[in-house]
Amino acid sequence: MRRIVSYLPLIATLSFASCAAVEPAAAQTAMACGQRQLILDALKTDYNEDPIAQALDNGGGVLEVLATPNGSTWTILRTTPDGLTCMVAEGIAWENLPAAFGIEY
Repeated sequence: MRRIVSYLPLIATLSFASCAAVEPAAAQTAMACGQRQLILDALKTDYNEDPIAQALDNGGGVLEVLATPNGSTWTILRTTPDGLTCMVAEGIAWENLPAAFGIEY
């Protein structure tokens, strides 16, 4: 992950675990997992990312998308039913397509 170096202090306090993510178990790699609030606080402090969307997945987990106000960076988190939160994906250039295309839900 592009941000792994900046998260070394945080990761030292989090457990590395294999979360049940949205990809098959064979394709999973170890990802940063830990307490949701610690991860949210770090993403806010280090990247100014806030939650912008959430959904329940078929496995009973909660998916959250966090992004900066201008969309320069984004992160997807998954919280398992037992409360473990893992960083699933992250990147740059987030764009809300419904707003870009004038679609309202």
